[in-house]
Amino acid sequence: MIARAKAAWGRHLFARHNVRRLHIVGCSRSGTTMMHMAMTAFRGLHFHYEETSLDHPLLRDRLEALDAFRRAGLSRGDEAKFYATKRNHGWFERQQLDRLIALTRSEGLGIILMVRDPRDVMLSSHSGRGGLPDYVSPGHWRRSIEGGEYLQDALAGDPALLLLRYEDLAGAPDMVAQRLHDQFGLTVKPGSAGLGAMAANVASAPKEFDEYLLEAVGEIRDLDPASVGKWRRLSEDPAAPLMADAEIAPIFRRFCDRHDYAVHIEN
Repeated sequence: MIARAKAAWGRHLFARHNVRRLHIVGCSRSGTTMMHMAMTAFRGLHFHYEETSLDHPLLRDRLEALDAFRRAGLSRGDEAKFYATKRNHGWFERQQLDRLIALTRSEGLGIILMVRDPRDVMLSSHSGRGGLPDYVSPGHWRRSIEGGEYLQDALAGDPALLLLRYEDLAGAPDMVAQRLHDQFGLTVKPGSAGLGAMAANVASAPKEFDEYLLEAVGEIRDLDPASVGKWRRLSEDPAAPLMADAEIAPIFRRFCDRHDYAVHIEN
């Protein structure tokens, strides 16, 4: 009862002060952490510094955010403010997805769904896990992709959902910033070099990200198009395990067709 009352009061506080939560989801190694960190470029945005479940933000987190907005001179209720969170590992479970959809409809939560070329996902390593190239297993990729499709189908046409490609974030950050502005009203901070200047934006943020997220990216650096298409340097196709699985192969083909990635490549 007490926890419910605190949660209700927290939601009331955000609504009263015109704070909208934006939640980032997507398959591991699809750029969710990069997106989370890059959003430090925006004005009037407070971020939760670690991966989080849908139980967040707790009342203390909301109060901390409101205090940060006040100290930044953003205490007026009529001025749009944002609270950015990033999905935890099991975000694609059906129960979690249904809760996310319900929150979107009842509280106006905004969702940023990140997608990335499956070949780069399968090739990408997690710096905090010893740099293993097989950090994303075929099964994990499948569950994540099906979770993203479930969200897209449930929220089709809803402006609360924004699909972003990692390739655009890395190669055309100004375009992505404009899309975030058009969809959610985000604006780049005065004096910032833009969404692509991630190193300077993160360094100037009033709070540090969780060590796990810092390990995930390996090094805080500016967004770089060179991170796109690394699989082309290899002689073998990193998507071979996806195509070799009879159940995953049609999901792989559907995903590639849907997001304009190559289904087959020439050797």
